[in-house]
Amino acid sequence: MPCPKGQKIGGPHQPRLGLEGYARLLRAIRDPATAREAAAFVGTQRQTAARLLRMFERLGIAHIDGWVRAGLPRSPYVPVYVAGPGMNAEPPHPIKPVAVRPRSVCLEFCRIVSMLMECPRSTAELAVDAGIHPYSAMRFTRILRRVGLLYISGWERHGTGRHAAVWAFGAGRRDAARRSASASEWRQRSRDARLLQIVRVAPVSRASSSGPRLLPDTTASPMTA
Repeated sequence: MPCPKGQKIGGPHQPRLGLEGYARLLRAIRDPATAREAAAFVGTQRQTAARLLRMFERLGIAHIDGWVRAGLPRSPYVPVYVAGPGMNAEPPHPIKPVAVRPRSVCLEFCRIVSMLMECPRSTAELAVDAGIHPYSAMRFTRILRRVGLLYISGWERHGTGRHAAVWAFGAGRRDAARRSASASEWRQRSRDARLLQIVRVAPVSRASSSGPRLLPDTTASPMTA
């Protein structure tokens, strides 16, 4: 019987994982895991997980911790992946390299995760360093935080007096407590807010016809002899 149009042989079409799927796959290898185990954690096919994990390894956000047999004693060896940069374990036999062509979304995901692995960053710093919109940086940090790959390592104060979270890569760690502002900081913040309000409502005079009209001087000038 011929295969229906638009349907591939071997099962229904699997949707792309997207950013949250990539984050969940990286979360699956927080502890050493094979592609089959990571696929079961994410809920995708083993081939998809193996292809993405090879991308993660080549782009520097994962490494091969060891090699195990897939199942039976004579089954081929498969790599065991762990999240984070590191030295790859030597394979027990020569492995034929497989060409991997990552998507642009996967490249951007790996680039941002690599930045967060290097050192903690706030959302604003991540947006500047990665060259992306602040909303996109916030979206990345929210997804990574939701799956358990980020935690708050500290807080930094902006010029407006607000505290911004500093994100660090890691799982299973408690967030740093935000330090409450002292009385002098609250007074300074109140003065800054009042000054900002005065600057916003102050009229701006412009040397144009649309500016405020000036009344003529009606005072009599003294007569000279």
